[in-house]
Amino acid sequence: MQFREDNSGVGGLIIMQPEAGYCYNNDSIILADFAKGENKGETLDMCSGCGIIGLVLAGVYSHGRVTCLELQEELAQANAMNITLNNLSDRVSLLCGKVQDAVNSLGKARFDKIVCNPPYDLPLNEISNQQIAIARQEREITLKELCVAASELIKPNGEFFLIHRADRLAEVLENLKANKLEPKVLRFVHPKPDINARLMLIKAVKGAKPEASVLSPLILNNSDGSISSEVNAIYKRGNVL
Repeated sequence: MQFREDNSGVGGLIIMQPEAGYCYNNDSIILADFAKGENKGETLDMCSGCGIIGLVLAGVYSHGRVTCLELQEELAQANAMNITLNNLSDRVSLLCGKVQDAVNSLGKARFDKIVCNPPYDLPLNEISNQQIAIARQEREITLKELCVAASELIKPNGEFFLIHRADRLAEVLENLKANKLEPKVLRFVHPKPDINARLMLIKAVKGAKPEASVLSPLILNNSDGSISSEVNAIYKRGNVL
């Protein structure tokens, strides 16, 4: 597979991505910003793709130790190149494998924080590019399996940060709570001010008491299609830290 070199626009990070495969988008950048709070422990970037979230957390927001976990070998190859390219080998490591089996390799209750931009579409439509299909649709892992794995891998009181489809809110909350991942912060993401939320950002805490805050919406683009001031601020924060 051929790879191309992209400027992430955040913290000077250079990202290698497949020329004809799955590439990250704004979802990963806004999730990294949502999860950026101080963390001197261990962070897991689950379903890491090319590694953009883990690299932003380690290289821009100074997380101490980050492990990237990616199923697909070609995306894991890009992830490995990006770790080296951005001189983060001392703080970022990589495991290529299934999320469902990760506890056997990484250990139970190991991580202080888990961040995940998972495949959040159901496999209802055919996608010819298999790499893109696996990255976008629940072909290799279901929402239930994702939450089970996160609960196994995270420490008590550890934080789980997730981005997902807003129209699957009830299902996401049900699976989080079934695995003792208590939703604590919820923020809906709207493409434009006058368009309903299509995504949501969730912070859950392992074993926490039930009580949640709903933040003001995150608007990605203004009505005229230009990038919103808050999204601009997210990129700017990454470039001045």
